[in-house]
Amino acid sequence: VFQAEDGIRDPLWSRGLGDVYKRQMVAFFLSEDGVLYSYGNDLGNSFGILGLGEVYHQSSPTPVRSLFDQRIKQISIGYSHAAALNTIGYLFTWGTGKCGQLGLYKKEKTSIPTLVESAKVFSGKQVVSSYNATVLLTGGGYAYIYGTLSGTKDNIEEIQNNPVYIPVQIEKIANEFVAKLSAGDGFLTCLTKKAEVLLVDGSMKLFKMSSKQ
Repeated sequence: VFQAEDGIRDPLWSRGLGDVYKRQMVAFFLSEDGVLYSYGNDLGNSFGILGLGEVYHQSSPTPVRSLFDQRIKQISIGYSHAAALNTIGYLFTWGTGKCGQLGLYKKEKTSIPTLVESAKVFSGKQVVSSYNATVLLTGGGYAYIYGTLSGTKDNIEEIQNNPVYIPVQIEKIANEFVAKLSAGDGFLTCLTKKAEVLLVDGSMKLFKMSSKQ
């Protein structure tokens, strides 16, 4: 049993632990019934990545109250932001995103998970987060990006001055049926329905590798 930030005791383990997501000093626990719990230390950066409002340090897993009425099926943690999908496929983001990776128009930071209105037209199957991007995979196998996979020291200021708040289809893989995504800092890996592995780098160049032996 864990103590929530508002004093409410919430039995995470009695709900059943579904999955654990971790990056750096932040972790999220997802219960089997879709309740998201946040835990960790964001004091040094104050990104708002815990999703607990103005709480930047939590020493025990705490329910993310703003998502309590949602059934969350999957989340992803980037460097300074996080994203989650509910069972309907709606996208929620929070944290800090100067390149538009939150998908929230003219909003660079929010410490409360917020519905991304422009993504409601999609049925989100999976979401992945990288350093400056949030990528949404739809049920139809298409991938859309908020922010950028790029963002080197040479061009980051220009990108931050022209952030992308709307979903942009990744055209290099538009003709592929993508079954699963994985994101790194500056690249995106895609597994297609044909069992091909595709890699999209920060300049949006496509590389094909076969997963077949």
